[in-house]
Amino acid sequence: MGVHHARRSDSLDAAHAAFARGGRPVLGPRPPRRRRRTGRTRHGDRGRARTAGIHGADPAAARSVARRGVAHRPVARRARPRRRAHHAETTITWLLMLTFSGQTTAYYALTTWLPTILGDQLQVDRTSAGALASIFQGVGILGAFLVPVLTRYFPTIVPAVVICVCWLVLTGGMLVAPAGFVVWASFGAIAHAGGFVVIFTALVAVARSDAEAAGMSAFVQGGGYAIGALGAPVMGYLHEATGDWSVPLALVLGISIVYCVLLLSSVAGVRRARA
Repeated sequence: MGVHHARRSDSLDAAHAAFARGGRPVLGPRPPRRRRRTGRTRHGDRGRARTAGIHGADPAAARSVARRGVAHRPVARRARPRRRAHHAETTITWLLMLTFSGQTTAYYALTTWLPTILGDQLQVDRTSAGALASIFQGVGILGAFLVPVLTRYFPTIVPAVVICVCWLVLTGGMLVAPAGFVVWASFGAIAHAGGFVVIFTALVAVARSDAEAAGMSAFVQGGGYAIGALGAPVMGYLHEATGDWSVPLALVLGISIVYCVLLLSSVAGVRRARA
């Protein structure tokens, strides 16, 4: 009883002393302060997690709060770009297919009958005619290297124009002056080798992914080779019907003109689609 009274007396004395010094008398253990509830910050739970981390809260708890905030917050989806170029790409794909068809038709029609044409027009034997016809294939290696260089340093329209001029020189020269075949064949070899490069360079330029480029390439090559396979039979039929090579060569010249128009249109379409 005396001990309890002494402890109480000491507590009262300490309280009076604190009050006398202008302080706040404390008669017992200080009750815990009630924390004010605040609304969500503009950053949500993730903002509270960052604040807790700054003020020394448990980092694991802060990450847990951030995860809960991310889980319950609706995630804004990134808007996909509109496929505004879809129609243009479809048109260009068809243009490239028709362009490739023109090249393969003219190439197969001419190269299939070239030894026979040279033998009939130049009055040479089959061996010499075959040797002359090989120029058209051999010089094509030069075109396979020359046109990529032009494509590297000039706009695509430049090698396209060069290819068109070479095709017209070949077919027009064969029709008007077959004796100059070596010159015409040299130009034509550059044309048929470089045309392949320009067509598929344009295809890759307009494709938005490797998968799309593969699909476009399959369409262009499949349609082009299917149509081009008709060139040689039609040319042979015209020769049989007329007994001369003038009409078949005029047909190849006409196909070359259409091919040039399609090639230039395709290149221009690719430039507009990429603009």
